[in-house]
Amino acid sequence: MSNIPTSSASGDWKVTSLYPEEGEYTKVRRFYAWIGFLALLIATSWSLWALSQANVVIEVVNAHNEAYAAEMEVSVPTLTPMNAVVVAYTSDPAETDDSPFITASNTRVRHGIVANNCFDFGTKVAIGDSIYEVQDRMNSRYGCDVFDIWMETKAEAYEWGRQRLTVFILDYSPYEDD
Repeated sequence: MSNIPTSSASGDWKVTSLYPEEGEYTKVRRFYAWIGFLALLIATSWSLWALSQANVVIEVVNAHNEAYAAEMEVSVPTLTPMNAVVVAYTSDPAETDDSPFITASNTRVRHGIVANNCFDFGTKVAIGDSIYEVQDRMNSRYGCDVFDIWMETKAEAYEWGRQRLTVFILDYSPYEDD
């Protein structure tokens, strides 16, 4: 496998090595490259398995919630996971329109407000350990997979930064009265 046939100027064939410096150092490097490749393969396989198990857990939780809600006649949300980019914004006029303290739904900004361009106002989403309510919109260049959390100070917004997270959409609609 490490040798390939080549032709010389006289037309004779000879076997030369694919790896010209076949010293111990090169063999060790090749060995560690294969070990790294195998480790990457194992990590990728494990990650895919873990993701499939997470979806199973979410399905079980949703089924349990539906059964509980029907039995107790209470409103329990269905969780819908979504991969999203979550950033933070403040009421700085440079980051907003001409009314920095009023949301697109015409409410005053407060802790627990999140902006998204696709979900209806009032939709609740779980981001990390907190529940947020969609009450604002962003620039139209942002899609459905971007959420913008309102923060009171620039320091809080910078500390939050830009994160890629799994956001859970809380759907109460099957249990709400019309």
